[in-house]
Amino acid sequence: MGRLAFSPISKSKNKGEVPCTEAQLTTIFKDHDTNGDGKLSWSELDLAFRNLGSRWPWFRTEDGFRHADKDGNGFIDIETELKLLVAYAFKCNYIYKPAAGKV
Repeated sequence: MGRLAFSPISKSKNKGEVPCTEAQLTTIFKDHDTNGDGKLSWSELDLAFRNLGSRWPWFRTEDGFRHADKDGNGFIDIETELKLLVAYAFKCNYIYKPAAGKV
C-alpha cells in the first residue's frame, strides 16, 4: 500500500507569482477581524484562509489556532498572538493576489 505525499507549502505554478510577505499577511488577518473586537474568531480566521486560497481552510484554521491561541480562549488576540499566526501562515507560502483594482 502506497502513501500520499503531503506538503504544507503551496507551490506556485505560474512564474512571476510572489508569496505574501509577513506585512501583507498581518494586514489580511487584521482586515478579517470583521466585528472589530481585536480578536480573530474561528469563522473570521477560516474566511481569511479561504480568501488566501487555502485548499484546506478548516485544517489551516485548526493549525493556526494550535500555533497562535496560546491562552486557549478560542480567539487569536491581535495584540498578543497575531505574530504567531503570521509566522505560521508565512511558512505556508500563500501567493499574493491583490483585489481587483488594487495593487
